Order: sequence, then C-alpha cells, then structure tokens
Amino acid sequence: MIGELAQRADQVVVTGIPPFAKFPSVPGTLGRYLGERAAVLDEVAQRVCADVQGATWIGSTNVLPMGPDFFARDRFHPSAQGYREWAQVVAGKLAL
Repeated sequence: MIGELAQRADQVVVTGIPPFAKFPSVPGTLGRYLGERAAVLDEVAQRVCADVQGATWIGSTNVLPMGPDFFARDRFHPSAQGYREWAQVVAGKLAL
C-alpha cells in the first residue's frame, strides 16, 4: 500500500500507533497488550517506509501531548484538539 501511494505522491507519511496504555478508556492490562502489539506493527511499518523512496515513518509513542483535551468524549479517539496536536507533531517532524 505504501509503495502504491508513493507512486502517486511526492511524499507519504505513516504515523506510528499511539500508546494505548495511556488511553483513559483502555484498562491497564489490555493497554499494555495492545501497546506490545502496536510496537510490532510500528517496527514493520518503519522498515517498510525505510525501503520505499518518499515514505516517512513518524513515531507516536513518546511524542503525542496526551493531556485531558487530547481525547474525545469516548476517551478513546482523539478530539478535534487532539487531532490538531497530532498534526502539529507530524508537521514539526517533517519540517526538520
């Protein structure tokens, strides 16, 4: 999929999976398990991006400002403010 997108765009950005253990609606044990699985997926995505010209992988685990305004009412999905903050992190990484 990343290769196909890279053929159609100058740049493809893949963000890592956010840290489920910090999600207010996810119980601790489940959050740790999902975090471990996410780390494996992130590792694969990072390798794939490294092999595709024009693809960039940006981690999410330790860079998202996950304060009280980050989550929507369901305490799982990002709020509008959370998405803005996430986009700012990604834009900042791309500007480097």
